[in-house]
Amino acid sequence: MKLKKVRSIFLLAAFAACVGTLGAQDTIVDKTPQYRKVLMEEFTGIHCPNCPAGHKIAREIGELYPEDCFFVNIHAGTLAAPRTGEVDLRSAYGEALASRADVTGIPSAEISRHMFPASMALAIADRGNWLNYVEELLWNGDERATASVNIAARAGIDWRKRELSVTVQLYYTESSAEAQNYIHVMLVQDNIKGTQDGSELNPLQVLSDGSYMHLHVLRDLLTGIEGDVVETTTQGSFVSRTYTLELPEDYRYVPVDFLQLQVVAFVTESELEVLNVCRTEPMFSNGPEYVFQMKNFETAAQTTCNNAVRVGFDLESRNSETDRIENVSFVFRTARGEEQEFTVATEGFATGSMVRVEIPSVLLDKAGQKDSLQVQVKAVNGETLSLLQDPVTIVAHKDYYIVNDAEVSLNFWQDRWGSEISWSFTDENGQVYEKLDAYPDLDVSEAEKHTHDISLAQGCNTFVVHDLAKDGINNVSGEGHIELLDKNGNRVAFNDGTYTDSLVWMITYSPVAVQKFENISQLRVYPNPAYETAELSFTLAHSGIVRYGIRSVDGREQLPVCHFSGMAGTNRLTVSLRSLSAGLYIVWISGDKGESTVKLVVR
Repeated sequence: MKLKKVRSIFLLAAFAACVGTLGAQDTIVDKTPQYRKVLMEEFTGIHCPNCPAGHKIAREIGELYPEDCFFVNIHAGTLAAPRTGEVDLRSAYGEALASRADVTGIPSAEISRHMFPASMALAIADRGNWLNYVEELLWNGDERATASVNIAARAGIDWRKRELSVTVQLYYTESSAEAQNYIHVMLVQDNIKGTQDGSELNPLQVLSDGSYMHLHVLRDLLTGIEGDVVETTTQGSFVSRTYTLELPEDYRYVPVDFLQLQVVAFVTESELEVLNVCRTEPMFSNGPEYVFQMKNFETAAQTTCNNAVRVGFDLESRNSETDRIENVSFVFRTARGEEQEFTVATEGFATGSMVRVEIPSVLLDKAGQKDSLQVQVKAVNGETLSLLQDPVTIVAHKDYYIVNDAEVSLNFWQDRWGSEISWSFTDENGQVYEKLDAYPDLDVSEAEKHTHDISLAQGCNTFVVHDLAKDGINNVSGEGHIELLDKNGNRVAFNDGTYTDSLVWMITYSPVAVQKFENISQLRVYPNPAYETAELSFTLAHSGIVRYGIRSVDGREQLPVCHFSGMAGTNRLTVSLRSLSAGLYIVWISGDKGESTVKLVVR
């Protein structure tokens, strides 16, 4: 099976390993001159409303330089302090690191602990300059900057003893300007679910339940604040040090997830100025027969009128030693509990290697909004595992909508560069029946509205928007966006214009199809009164897709109208009420023969 990469809708942070050869050799560091890598230590906090904008910029820098820039998020200060019931992402070293960097506000970041001439402190508060400073250290004119010292690291975890062992090696290709350098080893943990103010500024890390996925969070320092001194810093010097740490069950009640741990190792000139840095993931011994890391998830909508998406991810074997792996079976589980199983041929990969997996069609519970899936390895080489790892939660989105009348209106707010925009409607036979090749360019960077009356073809319709510049229509050139309204003026679909090269909506128009499903009955809402979330339950005689929403008592929609793919029998779904003020509302669900409603009090 040939595996391919799919377009990303949700992508967690990518990183490169910093190990040399992962065999039994004593030397893992390269002795030929290497390019310099950059460390970015970002000071942040869960109650900092501007910090997600910093996280977004850091992630974009990482996407530009995935092999050359490494990140650590340090939660420190009053804005990092959790309230009752919130996740605590602070570490024992955060305050001292923030003090040493002269942090006066967050978000701010140290770039390889370098003092830039235009800066008043090591911590740079102007996040608009982070990329410029990163590139200033990575590049020497038109050529990549080389490092005076190479660094490599190898990490392992004894699963039963909970012992982390890290070997760091240095090789000096040039003599250091200082007689003493320092090795630093940081333990970070990825993908910690929790609270974050201002999360709407970084939607890619917002999960379907509204929580936030925190990345590369500092957990511990194996070498303390000062680091481990190195006194042989002349050209040709080789240094090898090993550090161990007994891993606790948790840090500040945040469980230690072995599979989400990484080690960031770096060497500084004196106590500042990072000369080089690397990042590695631990391998495992004395644990389960197979330990897998699933990461770099990407989802893309199938061009089908249902809730199906494609899912791609990297699968890495993290055991110290395993037999060759010819195939792996995965279970995908929806929030409603529906399971789908897939077996993928992996063509015989083994310890320390990675394979790209693509699942061609996974059904979501919901369409037209964020949804979540859990994926878990169930079997290897046809044999069910006796000890299953915890499932990994991913977020997906399928832009699929249903209308009961052919007449719709497309409202399109273009940005300044209308000549970069084109769109089309295609029927289920692949025939284009409505299209636009370009809008006129505007004189200034703003948005201008265009309304188009569209008659949908019966069956499955595909609406595609292309952007030649691959930057969407909501950027510095104007806050463009798109909506589709039904004949009554109700919003069917919406996009905020932040797509890249293209946007795809799948739209079903089938007045006959909606007659297949019988009335909805036994609509209930719990709790009532409710606060923040409520669960809806209702009964369907046959499986099918229904619409639901919440109105004020005067009939105005208070939330985007959603679609739900229901099963015969009792169905349940959770609705977020966080955007609603306290008061009385009408919850509604519509099917083929009318609408079922129930009153809801929001506290």
